[in-house]
Amino acid sequence: MIFQDVLHNISVHCIYIFILDLNQVYCIVERQYTNNSSYEVYSLVEGQHTNSYEVYSLVEGQHTNSYEVYSIVEEHYTNSYEVYNIVEGQYINSYEVYSLVEGQYTSSYEVYSLVEGQHTNSYEVYSLVEEHYTNSYEVYSLVEGQYINSYEVYSLVEGQYTNSYEVYNIVEGQYINSYEVYSLIEG
Repeated sequence: MIFQDVLHNISVHCIYIFILDLNQVYCIVERQYTNNSSYEVYSLVEGQHTNSYEVYSLVEGQHTNSYEVYSIVEEHYTNSYEVYNIVEGQYINSYEVYSLVEGQYTSSYEVYSLVEGQHTNSYEVYSLVEEHYTNSYEVYSLVEGQYINSYEVYSLVEGQYTNSYEVYNIVEGQYINSYEVYSLIEG
């Protein structure tokens, strides 16, 4: 099975496949670079519900030199209760720390906690990620970060429910010097 990793612009072959039920399939791929300089490991996971056509893409990487660790972003539906797991990264050298991204449905009220990061050198700060339901219309507030030195800016994260169809807009970041662009988060 071939999986297209849009974040890193590579196509990979699934070596682990988990079938939870007839409507949900997870595919895990691990890539490892064993040269003494990087030791980089990627793990990609794709899940799809054939009824609601929901697709997830998960990436995990670890650099033993820069000590950068990303955890898994995973989503699970249980009787219309949706739960998001932790997104966390830490740089031991640059002291960048991301807090939790977590959501939970409770009587159709979903609340997300803070997404915050700070560089002690470049002073990067992320604002709140909040969600509010009003007559089944879901609205996300801004997710924005800025590097004082490199001028990195993140655009909006916004979603709206219309007749039980949830649509996420683009999550995009750009470095003025290095021209880094983030791919879509869409469900």
